[in-house]
Amino acid sequence: MPESAQRENLDRMRFALRSASMLAYEWKVTNYELSCTESLSRWLGFREQFPIPTLMALGDLVHPSDKLPLEATIRKILAGSEACECDFRVPLPGGGETVVVCRSQRMSNFNGKLSDRVTGVMQNVTEQRHTDARLRMLESAVVHARDAIVILEGEAQPGLGRSVLYANSAFFEMSGYTHDEVVGRSLHLLRGPKSDPATLEQLREALNVGKAHKGELLNYRKNGELYWVELSLVPVPVPDAAGRQSHWVMIQRDISARKRAEQQLFQAQKMELIGQMAGGIAHDFNNLLTGIIGNLSLADLPLTHPANKAVETALKAAQRAADLTSKLLGFARKNQLIAVTVPIDDIIQEVIVMVSRTFGPRTLVRTGAVAKDRVTVDPTLISQVLLNLCLNAKDAMPQGGEIVLGVQAVDLVTATPHPDSRTGKFLRITVEDTGEGMPPEVRARIFEPFFTTKPVGQGTGLGLAMVHGIMTQHNGWVECHSIPGRGTRFDLYLPRAFDAPVRKSAVIAFPTERKSAPTPWTTAIRPAKVMVVDDEGMIRELLRNVLETAGYSILECEDGEAAVEMFRAKFREIDLVILDLTMPRLSGQETFVRMQGIDPTARVLLSSGYSTDDIAVMDGVLGLLPKPYRPAELLKTVAQVLAMPRPHP
Repeated sequence: MPESAQRENLDRMRFALRSASMLAYEWKVTNYELSCTESLSRWLGFREQFPIPTLMALGDLVHPSDKLPLEATIRKILAGSEACECDFRVPLPGGGETVVVCRSQRMSNFNGKLSDRVTGVMQNVTEQRHTDARLRMLESAVVHARDAIVILEGEAQPGLGRSVLYANSAFFEMSGYTHDEVVGRSLHLLRGPKSDPATLEQLREALNVGKAHKGELLNYRKNGELYWVELSLVPVPVPDAAGRQSHWVMIQRDISARKRAEQQLFQAQKMELIGQMAGGIAHDFNNLLTGIIGNLSLADLPLTHPANKAVETALKAAQRAADLTSKLLGFARKNQLIAVTVPIDDIIQEVIVMVSRTFGPRTLVRTGAVAKDRVTVDPTLISQVLLNLCLNAKDAMPQGGEIVLGVQAVDLVTATPHPDSRTGKFLRITVEDTGEGMPPEVRARIFEPFFTTKPVGQGTGLGLAMVHGIMTQHNGWVECHSIPGRGTRFDLYLPRAFDAPVRKSAVIAFPTERKSAPTPWTTAIRPAKVMVVDDEGMIRELLRNVLETAGYSILECEDGEAAVEMFRAKFREIDLVILDLTMPRLSGQETFVRMQGIDPTARVLLSSGYSTDDIAVMDGVLGLLPKPYRPAELLKTVAQVLAMPRPHP
């Protein structure tokens, strides 16, 4: 072959090798002399060219960790004619390295004996190794991602949708399906009766027009359980094919917990709004009922008068309205708190005694484990909560059953799912029955005011709303657990009172009677001047008529600021102040504090049916007369307070 043709063939071979990032070499077995088709130092990536004449010189450039494997490969080559392969790294000055794969074989002579020459090729696989590492990293990230990642076919199959080509483990864990149940099928298996058609239509449109899509979707797990996902859908275009997609990548994040939290927040906000409305309405109703009940009680008719029965019926109706208003205030967390620190088991035992007397033999009421810890509560309101729950439990067991009340001291390291829950040390009071239980859709609404499952006329729907409000007012919360056919358990959480002595309130709550029959009046035991402070003119008029008729002198004020000024001028002649707690301009509590500053020995009787204040901390207040009340109750209370010694300054 002419020399020019040989050079041309050699050039073609070098071009082919260079195009494949390869280099041909040969070394002698006798002296390890190395020759290459081009500069080895330049091919390895060194900026400056230098000779690498022997295999040993090449070995000096190899990464220390790769020297022993390279030496083992050389010994294997020297031992026979078998082709061998190895890879090694060559560190470069200034950082970086070149990764080389060598394929070598000791040649044989025409007579079959081993030659003294070894030939082979080197291939620079640095970029390939980097690419492989990146792909492994990406694959690992996809496989171990906490979000579900799904790859879909680019084009839909008629009537079948787009099949799943790949799904990571998070998807299988999230959906409950296995690999074989998903791959090769469409994601229609995640749909169900409650899937939103509008959302699914938006998803189909995005797939049809080839655009990315984000949204929220309600899915079904394999076991039928619902779960919400935040979905992101991205098309993967085919190179050089305008407008077509080779695949779709779908990422799903389970947001069920967030959706539940949003629903709980919405429910809490709704309850708060209804509570504010209920509290305001109940306040106005209490004032109206005080006027109605008070003025009806003033009707001193002979027993034979034809209107006497009508007055009694009106009083009964007004009293029922007062009971409903009290429940509204309980839901709105506006009950008057008279908090004391007491052992919780005292309240439990009192409730059990009360209900055991009235429930009959078919309903067994007993205690489970009862802790002896103390709580700072209004015992009357907590008793009201437990009584209401026991009554509901009895209604849920028409054929009889068992109600168990228990108390356990708990240390919540993590909060429960309830939105008001928090960590800390609590007493958990349980009221559990063996009744009919409730389905989830009923349980979700039981604390809403006016929601009831009882027949018309047999329930107001305010009992559990009141329970919710009273527990919240005590800085606690209530949870309900129920299984249809297996009963219901209410868990009441109250903060524990550590190292607190038994605290009794200095404020006396004077009871108002729950009967419609008129009660006898009492006249003033001794002359006294009473100052009446109330923003409602109807209440002031009622108080003036009743007290003046009984022989008391009356001073009137319609707001706190006017009351403070009048008290400043006449406190020496005032024997008693009847003070409304909820007034414009200056609240009852602020008015009381200013009056105390003027005369620390002032006798003050609070009268209100609506307040957020814990009046037990209002030192110096002698009593509370809840609205609505009757004239006889008013006079009896006034006489009792006037008989008390004045507070010590």
